[in-house]
Amino acid sequence: MANQWSTYCQNNICRAGGCSSAGIYDASSGAAWGTTAGFKATPEQIKGFNAAFGSDAGVSALQAGGIKVGDTKYMFLQIDKSKPPTILGKTKDGGCVIQKSSKAIVVGVYGSGSTPGESNKQVTQFTDWLINSNY
Repeated sequence: MANQWSTYCQNNICRAGGCSSAGIYDASSGAAWGTTAGFKATPEQIKGFNAAFGSDAGVSALQAGGIKVGDTKYMFLQIDKSKPPTILGKTKDGGCVIQKSSKAIVVGVYGSGSTPGESNKQVTQFTDWLINSNY
């Protein structure tokens, strides 16, 4: 199934104008279901995102320390806990979109050649599909 999830990342989250790389992770364990080539977020990072979706203490940790995806640190911009719950981060030349379904955390990263709005839209469309598919 991991290869299928990786294909979903490439074909659904990383379309033209949006995310340059992405990953789908188990919300509880932080284990990768699938990623685009070279994309790495640690289980601890994924668990931290899940904690932020569930508690003020988790949000405070991201606000204080920033959002780390793999080796890249993003400035915390905001969290929106409506459906789907979303965390947004920014670097000088790009950013990240992190969303949660009932069983998964979806992380999309974009660079200077992408737009934040299109990246958010692509991650949201995929996360909505996961939610509607009971993931």
